[in-house]
Amino acid sequence: MARLSLWCLGGLLLCAVHLVAAADPLPNCSYPAIYGFGDSLTDVGNGIAAFPEKFKHAEIDPYGIQFPMHAADRYTDGKMFIDFLAFGIRRRPNYAILRGTAGDFTYGSNFAAYGGSARPVKVWNTGEKFTSPFSLDVQQQWFQRYKIRLWFYESPVYNPNGRLVQSLPKLSSVNSSLFTVWAGYQDYFWSLYEKKLTVSQTRKIVPEVVKAIEEHIEKILAVVEYTPPGFPTMLMPPATEVLIQNQLPLGCVPALLTVHGGSHAKYDEYGCLSDLNKISKAHNKLLGEKVEALRKKYPAAKLYYGDVYGVYEDILKKPADYSEYIHHECEAWVWGLFCVVGEREGVAWEGVGGVEFLSGDEILRDS
Repeated sequence: MARLSLWCLGGLLLCAVHLVAAADPLPNCSYPAIYGFGDSLTDVGNGIAAFPEKFKHAEIDPYGIQFPMHAADRYTDGKMFIDFLAFGIRRRPNYAILRGTAGDFTYGSNFAAYGGSARPVKVWNTGEKFTSPFSLDVQQQWFQRYKIRLWFYESPVYNPNGRLVQSLPKLSSVNSSLFTVWAGYQDYFWSLYEKKLTVSQTRKIVPEVVKAIEEHIEKILAVVEYTPPGFPTMLMPPATEVLIQNQLPLGCVPALLTVHGGSHAKYDEYGCLSDLNKISKAHNKLLGEKVEALRKKYPAAKLYYGDVYGVYEDILKKPADYSEYIHHECEAWVWGLFCVVGEREGVAWEGVGGVEFLSGDEILRDS
C-alpha cells in the first residue's frame, strides 16, 4: 500500500491521506470549492436545519465550544475534518446545503447529514435518536439539484442581467473542486449501539455498505445529462477529485465499548473490542479495493483514500506524541456525555464521534 500525503497550507497544515495505490499527490489547495457527503462525522448543520427540535443539542454547550463562531451546529467540540479542509482551501467554513440563514455558499456546500446512512433508508422512525432519512442517495439528489440551481443563476434567460444574486460557485467549477465522502459509520454504529443486529450480523452488511458508497462515488463522477425547459440537452460537469475516507476502529468507540464490553468480550492491547474492529477492517479492505477499481474505471479522475483507521490507531499506539492535545474535559453535559479516561482522555466526543483534535491536528501530524 503506497502512502502519500496531501498537505494544504493556509496558516496551518490540513490533513494527510493514505492512498491504496500509486497516485499523484495533490499539487496545491487552490480548489474553487469543496463538497462533503456522509453522516454526523461530516455534517455541519443539515441535521439541525431539517429537524431543529430533534437535534437542538448541537447548539448547546459543550458542542462547538472550540469553533470560532460558536454555536457551530456540529456534533463535536469544534471543527470537523471537513472544516480543516475548508479553512485551509478557502479559509472559510463549509456550510450545510439546508441552511437557510447566514450561509456563504461561494466556495461549495455540505450535503452530509447527522444519522445519514450509506445504504438507502427504507423505513424511518422519527422517534429514533441517532437517525435521519438523509442517506447517500438523498444527498446525491440534493447535489444533482444543486447543479441545476447553479445553471439557473447563470442562465441569461432565467436570470437576465444577474438580477437574482446568490453567493454560489460557477457550474463549471464543479469538475475542479474537491469532494469528500466519509460514509458507513452510521450503518454500523446504529446497528451495534441499538443492537438492531448482532456483531456477526453487522459484519455481514459490510458489502452492502461499501457498495452504496461505491455507487455514490460513481454517480458524482458521472457526466449527467440535463434538458432545461426550452433549451437543448446539456452535460452537467462531474467531480474529478474525490477523497474517500475509511472507517475508524468501531471497537474503540466509547458508546460501543459501553454496550458491547464486559467480561465476555475480547479486547485488544489498547482496550478496544477486537470483534468490532474486525468490522472496520473488513470495511476498509473492501473499500480500498473498490477505490482501486474505480481508479482504473475512471482514469481521468483522482481518487484519494483517507486512512482514518490508521490515524486513530497511531494515537492509541503513541499517545505521548499527542499529549499536548489530550486533556480531560468531561462533565455531565447533555445526552449523558461519554468520557474516555486514562491515557486517551479527550479522543472521543459524546461517546460517538471524535473531538476537534482527532478531526484535524493529529491528522496533520501523521505524515
